[in-house]
Amino acid sequence: MKRKTFQTPSLIAWLGTAVCLLAVGCSGGGSTDDLRQSVHGVIYCGAHPLKSGGVRFEPVDQGSAAETVSAPINSSGEFQLETDGGMGILPGHYRVIVLDEQGSAEGEVKNRLGQIGRYGDTGHLAHVVANANNEFRFQMAGPDGARDMPEGE
Repeated sequence: MKRKTFQTPSLIAWLGTAVCLLAVGCSGGGSTDDLRQSVHGVIYCGAHPLKSGGVRFEPVDQGSAAETVSAPINSSGEFQLETDGGMGILPGHYRVIVLDEQGSAEGEVKNRLGQIGRYGDTGHLAHVVANANNEFRFQMAGPDGARDMPEGE
């Protein structure tokens, strides 16, 4: 009886195919990290930037993989969203909520001139787009109910 032996070229081809299939199957194709977009902007209260607090982006599409993300607002009214230690959020539609320092959406807010507005749902929706400059400027009503942004904004 003749013994069957594997020939080196066919064994290498078979192993190469197996490694490729394994790599494709284990590549984490379901990961959303590469899809995250940088998002930043400024929150205004009346005509002046908000001087403290936070902003929260809540996904509007309930079935999406997007998650709620919050960021602090600095003394210039600016924010930058981060997710799981990385920059950005998934593309999609988000409801924009302004928060006080304790993370509440209830109560009063002051802009840089000390004028008072209200925290909460700004009524704004943000559409985060893939491969775009996702910079937003959101306007909250000021003390007199006005939503006037500074000239050129």
